Amino acid sequence: MKKIGIFDSGVDTPEEIILAAGFVSHRLFGDPTIEPDKANEHIPPTHCVWTRNLLEQAIKGLDKDIVGIIATHGCDRTNREFDIWLKCINLDFMFFLNSPFKRNKIALRFFIDDMKELITQLEDSFSVKVSSEKIKKAIILMNKVRSLLMEISEFRSKMVLKGSEFHALVKEVQQIDKNKAVKLLEAKLEELKTKKPTINKAYKKILLTGSDLDD
Repeated sequence: MKKIGIFDSGVDTPEEIILAAGFVSHRLFGDPTIEPDKANEHIPPTHCVWTRNLLEQAIKGLDKDIVGIIATHGCDRTNREFDIWLKCINLDFMFFLNSPFKRNKIALRFFIDDMKELITQLEDSFSVKVSSEKIKKAIILMNKVRSLLMEISEFRSKMVLKGSEFHALVKEVQQIDKNKAVKLLEAKLEELKTKKPTINKAYKKILLTGSDLDD
């Protein structure tokens, strides 16, 4: 299946709309194995390393199945860098989704209007129909994914699942077909239910903190 890439420093991109349009939602993550040499030609090297890394990946070529990008306003860097993507990256579809910081009625109406515009542009660009029924089905599917992740997450406190293992799982399901993600998560949940806690007094819990953009 074709994919729509998600360029989002938060979790505001409505994946349900992407699914309802018949695409796989594919969140873009940083690649620590590359240097942003080409990106540095467009953005000062003092700017956010994550956004420069994604631009570098895009310039070199994203996954061949990615036919479009939705960039969501999570910070000033994602906002301004989208202009560079428009000039430098050749994709069938590119859309900037405004995500308001406020949570009042005016902001809600603004966000709804922008999501409606996203639907319109997806329909026009790919000759698809994003119906209310398709969106409802996509919401059910995405909520199933989120529910399974929440249930699996509880096994970390039970010393059954490592934080690094959960992190890898979260990343994986954000880049694959969500029906496959449900099957993957259901299988993982059943596996965890059969495992015993790791009891080793030599193990110490360590809190890692820092930017939420570190992949």
